[in-house]
Amino acid sequence: MQDVSKLVYEYKMVFLRTNFSNVRLMYNVASNLYDAMILQYEYCESINNVKQQHRICELADTVIMPKLREAILKTKSESLANDLHALHKLYFALSSRRILKNFALYIEQYKNKKVWDKTMETVETMFYYADIFAVSDKLNMMRASLMPSMGKSYFGNLFVAQSCGNNPNIQILRITYADDLCITTTNQTRAIINSKAFREIFPRYQKYQGDNIFRSATKYHFCMADSEDEYNLFAVTREGQSTGKRAHILMIDDLLKDDSESYNKTLHKKMVDRYESTWSSRADGDNLKVMLLGTMWADTDLLNVMYDRALEDDELVPSDKYKYTELTKTGTAVFIGIPALDENDESTCPKRYSSLALKKKRSHMSRFLWMCVYQQDPISPEGLEFDWANLQQWDTFPEVTKEVVRYASLDPARKGKNYVSMPILYKYDDLYYVKDWLYKKKSMDELYDDIADKIVEHQLSYLVIENNTDTSLKYVIEEKLKQRRYFGCTIIEKFSSQNKEQRIKDNQGYIRNNIVYPKKGLYSSNTDIGKAMDDLTAFSFEYPNKFDDSPDSVGLFVMEFVKESGKPARVQTFNRYTLGI
Repeated sequence: MQDVSKLVYEYKMVFLRTNFSNVRLMYNVASNLYDAMILQYEYCESINNVKQQHRICELADTVIMPKLREAILKTKSESLANDLHALHKLYFALSSRRILKNFALYIEQYKNKKVWDKTMETVETMFYYADIFAVSDKLNMMRASLMPSMGKSYFGNLFVAQSCGNNPNIQILRITYADDLCITTTNQTRAIINSKAFREIFPRYQKYQGDNIFRSATKYHFCMADSEDEYNLFAVTREGQSTGKRAHILMIDDLLKDDSESYNKTLHKKMVDRYESTWSSRADGDNLKVMLLGTMWADTDLLNVMYDRALEDDELVPSDKYKYTELTKTGTAVFIGIPALDENDESTCPKRYSSLALKKKRSHMSRFLWMCVYQQDPISPEGLEFDWANLQQWDTFPEVTKEVVRYASLDPARKGKNYVSMPILYKYDDLYYVKDWLYKKKSMDELYDDIADKIVEHQLSYLVIENNTDTSLKYVIEEKLKQRRYFGCTIIEKFSSQNKEQRIKDNQGYIRNNIVYPKKGLYSSNTDIGKAMDDLTAFSFEYPNKFDDSPDSVGLFVMEFVKESGKPARVQTFNRYTLGI
């Protein structure tokens, strides 16, 4: 084995210079390039350079195959088109060794029943990051959570099969909730491996006929014919015995059965404990790779616990390539959580589920189950004191006259992970109607102008600010208002040492009974007021909350304007600038 990377590079450059006026030359160059890439791939295998193997597969997928497809369409020679098609299939097989999406589609081309034709566009982020997960020295955790029936377990089968094809000595421990699922996924994975397509992708197995491709196999495990170990895959239930089983990769696939286990906090804790004490200690060293697949059945299940831990230990940043995907800043973990409905209330997988069907399903489900199972954004099942059912709501806003007093409270962000929350309320008799809401996860410096604009837009009479850190906040807002020639707002500063949750708890009755909120569904979650209402209605006293800024800012409002006596009932604002003051 020798390094032929320079030869691959030279052929690639020649191939890029070929054009469609001489397709036969393109075919000949591509054929020679393929032979060189196979030699280089095998050389990388001999030195265990999996990253360069991945780059070879990417070269085939992104550079060579698209041009060959175009050549097939442009050539007028049927014979040459057939040759190009055969060569394209060789490249397709080569690329499938390290590109899981291609592996899935290559396997599927021989099947009548298609799995990915309706979902691939939605779940492509899973395939992309699985490739990186497989070859990276750093990315050692991948969590993917999706609503039911999106192909998560079959995705796991494909990953296991491809991994075994690339490394006959790899050992994978797969955990799931039920014995029949262990059997089903193991049989499906064996069927993928014992297929014509698999043997075309990994030609070294073409000499093994039928089940001879396995040295041993049972309902729960199998071992490849050329493996030096006792198993490549070992599947066990969450209650099963895995002591003594070593693994390079731990795959946890659907730990919870269905919604009947969503509320079982004892079971959730037991699974987290088993992960810590047993499953995650299966590696020979510190480099165990963990793949978590499933549906988010609760905020306390393992999939969400691992996400919350990442938030505590690291910083999560959005993927610059795919939506609904976050990576730790250190690059050690990726978290994929694809909701059923996007921020515009549209289906994220319209080829399988229409927006209308999903909205109908939502209308018949509890908010807890909908947010967990279908939105992959878990909330607590208990302590939802501000659930929609507990709130007064307006459908049509009352008539707005000059006499109506307008208020707001402002809860500044203490750090970048918090929201700046500024609910705006109009008073009618003894009730306060939420008219608008500034709710953004930005720094205060970025929002001074937005805050001033909201004050002017609504002609606010009073604004209360919680100001425990930035003593210049009131001054800055007043200066912004002077620039806008608005002098009708009295700004009140409050310095509070009270715990946020305690303030919300102390004022929960007023938050429910004295304030009227916009009707459920009136505002989309992609608006400030819609997101603020989502966080308010999801707030729990029983479990930690991702964001408590929404209810806390309402609590601040209640303390200053609802509970306090002696506040003016009506104030008519005027612009002093018009009087020459």
